[in-house]
Amino acid sequence: MQHKNKQKGYSYIIEDEKLLEFSKLSYGQRLEWFINMHNFLRRFQPEASRIAMNKLKDGEI
Repeated sequence: MQHKNKQKGYSYIIEDEKLLEFSKLSYGQRLEWFINMHNFLRRFQPEASRIAMNKLKDGEI
């Protein structure tokens, strides 16, 4: 039996304190955090997904 209202994808909760802490960072620190997270996530990204993302980024698809 399928649930009509079942949510797809994923969700997460961020505590207000963490958002406040992040909001106090300078723009440079936020950018550094973003770059570090991007590099970390790409290390574990499947090869096929990485190739597709590069093609999308380069305007090939």
